[in-house]
Amino acid sequence: MSEQHTTRFKTACDTFLDTPTRLNQDLVTQAVEQYREDWIAAQAKPKAPKPASADPSQPAPTSYDRKIETREQLANGVPVKLALQQRTSARDNATWWCVSWRSKLSPTGPNRRFYLSSGEYWSLPLKTAISLLDELASKGGLEEQYFDRRRADFSAENPLASDNMTPAEKAEWVARIFAEEEDWGQNPYFVIASDPNDNWRKVLIANRETGIVTFRSITQDDGYMPKKVLQQGSSWYLDNSMMDASVQQMRVFRQHLSSLTGESS
Repeated sequence: MSEQHTTRFKTACDTFLDTPTRLNQDLVTQAVEQYREDWIAAQAKPKAPKPASADPSQPAPTSYDRKIETREQLANGVPVKLALQQRTSARDNATWWCVSWRSKLSPTGPNRRFYLSSGEYWSLPLKTAISLLDELASKGGLEEQYFDRRRADFSAENPLASDNMTPAEKAEWVARIFAEEEDWGQNPYFVIASDPNDNWRKVLIANRETGIVTFRSITQDDGYMPKKVLQQGSSWYLDNSMMDASVQQMRVFRQHLSSLTGESS
């Protein structure tokens, strides 16, 4: 675990014990949340010790090279970003383009490391999502030249959309993509896009009543970390990372989001 977060937690506690003000209490709460997330991340890492002969010049398991970024600030002051990035995976020995959602835990706090953080699933207003997608598109970030080419026959076209499903199909997917404690309204809207890896899907979910949306990844890979159980007994898990998706997938999501507001993309 990070010594920095341990020290921050201890310092916040000492400060509160010395001066128990509301402000210092909030500092303790923030430090607790960061310490908890750091602990979760530590549990997800392989336990095998790093070989003494390992070359420190080798690249990290996953690295990003950001090319285009758009950002907005939510009503609560928390910034949210949408970025076109070149992702390199040492494990897969591959590099490809992706579009990434990123945010912070608080207006001036650390980056949000987990999609589910402190009991809250990440989400944002539908209008903000469309605005960020439109701006990224206007900057050229959704062009065909940035398509994910890892699989020649991959296409995100013809996704599964809840409005086109039978009641039985819709119920089946609801049990796969929603957590038991989540509430997305009486008639939630969702779109499920295929992925170059058949064990994965990218998902858009919208609450028609509140105008709130989210973007998440789900997987059938039992060995993947950090994963979270959404529904007991389901073979699909939530990827507890902030979502990376291909340009093809994000173009599909943009189209469906715009249709919810009656706008054209």
